[in-house]
Amino acid sequence: MTSSIVFPIDIFVSTLPPQQGKSDDIEEVLGKLTKNSPILLFGYTHREKPAHPSAIAVFTKEILPVMKKRGYRDLVIEVFPAGEPDDPIEQELKQFNATGKIGEEMLKFINVLDGSNFVLLLWTAHKLGIQIHSGGVDYATREETVLHSDFVLGNSEAFKKANEQIVKNAQTKILGLHKQKRKVFALNGCLHNDLDPLPEKAFQSFGAPLVKDTPNVLEIDLVIPELSLRKSYYKDLALTKIQKKNWRNFVPKQGVKLVPGKSKKSYLIFWPWGKRD
Repeated sequence: MTSSIVFPIDIFVSTLPPQQGKSDDIEEVLGKLTKNSPILLFGYTHREKPAHPSAIAVFTKEILPVMKKRGYRDLVIEVFPAGEPDDPIEQELKQFNATGKIGEEMLKFINVLDGSNFVLLLWTAHKLGIQIHSGGVDYATREETVLHSDFVLGNSEAFKKANEQIVKNAQTKILGLHKQKRKVFALNGCLHNDLDPLPEKAFQSFGAPLVKDTPNVLEIDLVIPELSLRKSYYKDLALTKIQKKNWRNFVPKQGVKLVPGKSKKSYLIFWPWGKRD
């Protein structure tokens, strides 16, 4: 393992608003969702400051072990660019899946604010026997997309091109694994997995075209309330208009809360307000 790369593990503490809603058990919730669905698309809200809680950490600690129990062994994530078999990123992913070694090219794309939790995700997945697959931008043009200085600008060409490539590559990788009769799950920003996106957001969604190719797809948004509250990010969740107005009512006091979303194949899992490590 690479031992010279050290990322801080952050803890979030806040003054908490009132908690509402009955709670469920995460293992029971995922048991229901995986019963007849070989493809699960998990969406999350990115954090932007070290003080913010991490959806990646929650996914790693609470969801990965259950997915292994339910027979899902292939995880597609957007953080790694998709390349040709001989490209360094694909060679390192192949080596990682065999040995658990995180390569230098892989580190370039997880050296972000949530880097420590992506490392934890990778190590945990390998320990559980879950294979990691690239579902991000084109590796060949990475300098023009996610590594471009304009990528952070939501209306830039780099941003638009990146989203188009993520849609193409994630859909291709998920369908390819599905056709091999493998249970697949994906982890992406919650606009990417949207099965029924708003017209102005459709260019970011691989969920919408994917569900047309195969009906056995579920969208599952992971709702960490502190993240959804910031900048009104709850508006990007798979909720109806009425649900968005009252989204705080779904936040449980403990455990999690499963909520049906705006489409028949959309669900959300809500976590409580509070400290997470």
